[in-house]
Amino acid sequence: MLLSLEICLLSILLNFSISVLILNDLGGVIIAVLITVIAAAESALGLSIIIFFYKMRGSISSKNLSLLKN
Repeated sequence: MLLSLEICLLSILLNFSISVLILNDLGGVIIAVLITVIAAAESALGLSIIIFFYKMRGSISSKNLSLLKN
């Protein structure tokens, strides 16, 4: 789910970047920077989940990922 959210944020960022180039609008730059910050925070959240899972189980195995549902 986090990966699909990351792809959506990157596509929105690409759209705003292209609109900035075409329209020379600085509002798009501000929104693009905000989207980049949100994407960075989301990546940090995913990394913290992986680190927490590693500390609890001792390995990052795809077999044990079903234990995160509880």
